[in-house]
Amino acid sequence: MPWQQQQSKNIYILSGSEKGWLKIITPYDKTFIDGIKQVLTPNERRYNPAEKCWVIREVVLEQIIPLLHLCYPDFEIKTNIIDTTSEQDEESQLFAKLYLIKTAPENITKAVYRELVKSCHPDMIGKSTNDTFIQIDQAYKKIKELRGWK
Repeated sequence: MPWQQQQSKNIYILSGSEKGWLKIITPYDKTFIDGIKQVLTPNERRYNPAEKCWVIREVVLEQIIPLLHLCYPDFEIKTNIIDTTSEQDEESQLFAKLYLIKTAPENITKAVYRELVKSCHPDMIGKSTNDTFIQIDQAYKKIKELRGWK
């Protein structure tokens, strides 16, 4: 199918229009659809056909990230999303290293940080990911310091 060949392989986790909800935009994957239905209750998830995305409660994000890694094994964690020569402030650049926007709440930031460091920890993957692991860890520590989080 030509549409599937052109389909984006990117995965996006965005703040939803409703407080406490997140949008998850992924390429079509039957295993992911079945998995999200098994992992989350109907009260924790819903599908938005107009935007072709899942909408989940923020509090269940930690349950979904391992499913994303399982269903999309080619997914790579890239930390240099924002061009450092742009006019972005330091805080935005730090959040970008965690694949988040600057307005991400503490619980989402912490959940994403935990999953990122698990997926690129040098003891689990190998020394080649050590730089990525250090960048993610340093970004999270700096965000905590700037925001006054514990």
